[in-house]
Amino acid sequence: MIRSSSLALIGLFAAPMATARAPSATELASLALERYAAKSDSAQKKLLKQLRAEAEQVSGPLLDALRAVLVDIRTAKRANSKSKLGKTKKAKKAAPAAVQSWRFPAVATYRYGLARIEPVLQSGGRSEKQRKQRRAPVELLLLGTLPDADLVAADLEARMDTDRSADDFMLFLELWRNGDESFYEALDRTAGTQDSVFFYDAMLGDYVSAFGRGKTNAAKQIKKSLDAAHDALHESFLRYRQYRAFREALALSMVLPPDVPLPAHLRRYEEKGQGQYSLRQQATMVLAVHDYDPRKVAALVAETAPPLPKPPWSAPYDPYEAWRTVFERAMPAMLAVQEDTTAFLRSVEAAWLTQADALRQTSQALIGVPGSRQ
Repeated sequence: MIRSSSLALIGLFAAPMATARAPSATELASLALERYAAKSDSAQKKLLKQLRAEAEQVSGPLLDALRAVLVDIRTAKRANSKSKLGKTKKAKKAAPAAVQSWRFPAVATYRYGLARIEPVLQSGGRSEKQRKQRRAPVELLLLGTLPDADLVAADLEARMDTDRSADDFMLFLELWRNGDESFYEALDRTAGTQDSVFFYDAMLGDYVSAFGRGKTNAAKQIKKSLDAAHDALHESFLRYRQYRAFREALALSMVLPPDVPLPAHLRRYEEKGQGQYSLRQQATMVLAVHDYDPRKVAALVAETAPPLPKPPWSAPYDPYEAWRTVFERAMPAMLAVQEDTTAFLRSVEAAWLTQADALRQTSQALIGVPGSRQ
């Protein structure tokens, strides 16, 4: 914790007390979602309309702030109904298979490389796609956030993605596909595992053609050999991953209740060393200081973020130093409310969970989950 007499430190780690394991928020949501998914299409449509109407009756500082963002998005018409990704490319071999894990439910996504909010690319027939589109808002409500929180998250990522210098590289990784996922997503989920590097000759050849033009030292470097192209592509991905994942983690931290974990590929942003808060905890605290308005936090990131290296493989990228300044500048406001920053964090999380639980209970009751409050 940080008391007003010690602003130089960033929190003290407090080990949680041992308790009997209760079902997690995602597990409870999954059980209720199964009940919803078992209903007919017409029943799902009717129920989703009811769920949305009831959710509007649940208010609170955070939920109201998210609603303000949605009004802003729709007024400015920043979300697109169709994707402009264009013709994609598929490798003959597939990347290592993904381990099934919880993913953030979304109908809308921010498309890096194109700098657009677009529909999530989904496979399957029309009926299957429609069921997926109905499922996402219901799951978000059951998790304790707004049914269109995915659109808010996409908008926040758009606000923080202000560096256009690597768009061509990111689009390259989006256009190369591995089934339903982009190669960026495939690389991201396998990073740090034994399957972490799996580029193919066709992809590397395309990379050299796209980024090896000209007579610059950078262009000459990646044209030396396939190994050189492999190394440059891998390093470029690692640098861009620091840039993109940091923004994804911040966006989701500002729309998901604190008891809902981030997706597995972002879980590292919930880790905290001794004597420190995690990035997610810091985001929660900074959000509260700025009236729970995530647009204000996104603006601070956009204003302070360092630029990506050019070319992206040429130097490391670290978003934390600039963020640390944002967090430290918010600390006096925290200490004006509570005696230390840990007490401030706990009070903010408690208030957030009160709002989240109200949405969960209302949604469970409408779906007809046994034991929910009717």
